[in-house]
Amino acid sequence: MNIGLLDAMCRHALNAGYHVILEGILARSRYGEMLQALFHDHGGTSHGYYLDVSLEETLHRHRTDSPERGSRDRRSDTPVSSRAGDGGPAPKGWRRFRPRRSR
Repeated sequence: MNIGLLDAMCRHALNAGYHVILEGILARSRYGEMLQALFHDHGGTSHGYYLDVSLEETLHRHRTDSPERGSRDRRSDTPVSSRAGDGGPAPKGWRRFRPRRSR
């Protein structure tokens, strides 16, 4: 259900003339088809950015983001490790970023 909802919200905002930023842990194996269709169907300019960060780095960033969060997402009890991206190459036409390890 959430994939369809994200798609509908993005399309509604784009059709109303807004710029849209869709951000999150969006594993290509799960969200890729929706994202590609959204890019394909959008008449304007689209940009995709793939943050290539290891699970270890993701957990490190979550631990240092805010003390109360720890390695769990503040919106749920789901461990970050169970929602991490699936790695692999960036989707076609997307820019890949490999940031340095945060301190």
